[in-house]
Amino acid sequence: MSDKVWKIVIPNYEEKVPISKRRRAKYYKKGEKLAKKYLTGIKNGMYFYDKKGFLVDQNKNRVIANPISAGTPKFWTINGQRMYDGTLHYTARSKITRWMHEYLSQFIEEFPVIKLHKGEYLSLDRYV
Repeated sequence: MSDKVWKIVIPNYEEKVPISKRRRAKYYKKGEKLAKKYLTGIKNGMYFYDKKGFLVDQNKNRVIANPISAGTPKFWTINGQRMYDGTLHYTARSKITRWMHEYLSQFIEEFPVIKLHKGEYLSLDRYV
């Protein structure tokens, strides 16, 4: 049995994978639950619904329902279990896998080939 210990150090290891570059803006539609400030704004005449049923302001601009997340990238925290339990959509899983292969290949290419004999095992540890 071999007593060799190999160690790969990945500086600034990325724990999140980018899923999308930016998220779409969502708009309030008639019949949806509104925030309190918009309910009072409708009563005061600051907001109203247009012909298509979207909530608009006095300048006829649609009111964004997700102003914090709209336009920002979406990330997925790396979780090996979620890759295999079937809860992750296959296209998202494919995107994550491609990103991880590209990201980790730069560190693994320099690593020598490890040949294991019968009864020998490879162990992976994560140190923080």
